[in-house]
Formats: sequence, structure tokens, C-alpha cells
Amino acid sequence: MDDNFRIDFETPSSVYHAGQTVAGRVFLNLQGKPTKKFKAVRIVSTGESTADLKKYEIFWTSSEKYFKYNLFRSQVEEGLPRGVDTEDVYLYPFSLTLPTTIPPSYEGQHGYVRYRVLATVEWAWKCNWNTEKVFLVVNPSDVNAEMKAKVEPIYQEVVKSLKARVEQHAYQDLEKMREDRKCQEEE
Repeated sequence: MDDNFRIDFETPSSVYHAGQTVAGRVFLNLQGKPTKKFKAVRIVSTGESTADLKKYEIFWTSSEKYFKYNLFRSQVEEGLPRGVDTEDVYLYPFSLTLPTTIPPSYEGQHGYVRYRVLATVEWAWKCNWNTEKVFLVVNPSDVNAEMKAKVEPIYQEVVKSLKARVEQHAYQDLEKMREDRKCQEEE
């Protein structure tokens, strides 16, 4: 699908805070494709976490959904898809406001907290096209609220010394030394 079907966020870094609005658009290029078999477009955003742990022979797993928003759905029966720019090229804008209570994004060995936008193009007689894009949620850190940061400057000095010892031994081939000595004696 590459450039023919993709999700673009308005924020190029795709990094947001809890409570912020995530906005973007889905780009769909159907040039050269039979649009009569095109049924619908769906855009969904989810936030979820999973944790897995295996200790001895026992396997624990847990998952939680923070939100699931159906952002957009367009049926062909309703007419041509909204967001038509040019013939067979469609733009579907979307936006959502993140809940204020969600945790920051995390990817680890035993689990993750992940937020994403998923777009699907449904076809009448073909497999659906899917594309997704992950966005990051970070917690804002107020350095002014940290007492330690107010009182103590953040400064660290590291001094390292390096000593090297070079041995003054050399390897000399005895046969070559004998030949050199013979040459010197003959002269």
C-alpha cells in the first residue's frame, strides 16, 4: 500500500500528551483500481496495554483497553466517499481528544502500552486494505515543581586518567640476522 494508503498526523513527531487533540488524515489513492467494488472506509483509534509474565511453568497475562473510538465510516451507498480531492484520490480527516487519565506509551520485554490509529478500506470481492500508525503519549514533566531541581544545579564532572605501558621488546628472525652478519663480514 505504501503511498497509496497511509495515515498522516498533523504533528510530524506523532507525540502527544494526555488530554491533547490528535488530528490527521487518511490518504487513499484509487487510481487504476475499480472503484465500483469499493464498499467503505473505516477509521478507528485505540489505546491498549498488555502485560505477560512467565514464572516457572505458570504464565500470567493481562490486558486493558483505555479507549476505542470509531472516528469515521463511509458507505458507498451514501454516495462517493467524503473528502474527495481529485478523481480517485480521497482524503479523510479525523480528530480525537485523548482522555486525561491514560498512561504514557511504553514498549518493554513483558508488555506494552500502545496507542494507534487504524484505517481500513473494505472491498466487495477482495481482501480489505489495512494500514495503521502508532502515536506516542508522554507525561509532561514540570521541572519547576521538582524541589531538587530548584535547589541543586544539575552538574556532573568526571575525571579519568589513563596509563599505558609499552614493552620495549622486539622480535627478530635469527636466520635473517645470520645472513645480515655474513654479508657484513664479506664486505
